[in-house]
Amino acid sequence: MIQRIQSVLLLLAGLVNIALLWVPFWKYTDKEFTEQINALGAKVLGQATSDQTVQSFTDNPVHLAVLLLTLAVSAFLSVIILQFNNRMLQMRMCTIGIILLMAQTALLGFFTAQGPLLIDTTEPGAPQLGLAFPIIALILTYIAGRRIKADEEMVRSADRIR
Repeated sequence: MIQRIQSVLLLLAGLVNIALLWVPFWKYTDKEFTEQINALGAKVLGQATSDQTVQSFTDNPVHLAVLLLTLAVSAFLSVIILQFNNRMLQMRMCTIGIILLMAQTALLGFFTAQGPLLIDTTEPGAPQLGLAFPIIALILTYIAGRRIKADEEMVRSADRIR
């Protein structure tokens, strides 16, 4: 049984971040094609036909960086949960997790600023739900870090009373 709310928050942050693999974070639309990009690859769908083209994440180095950073940050957030015995280390790891999530958000911004991968269009893209996932994970990690700090202060004040 999980007794600390920060463990639940960190678990949710890891799950929300790993969901970026399947949920599109950017979409480009042309007259005849729509391109959706997620961390696993880019998918082009034909508007009038049922044509579908998929580009793997290994075809683009920036896309590979997005995938690897998403997996690394999600694994790191899961490791933070296991450090419940050492709250000071857990707080430092939360800070590192927040920095990694900021880097992931910046990389997603850089990746989407490059433009569409597979279709030739000058139309600007539109952000999708997946772009908010690293930001939600960042907020959850920040709140978890604050809760860990509150636990540490509570333990220290109890030690002073004894």
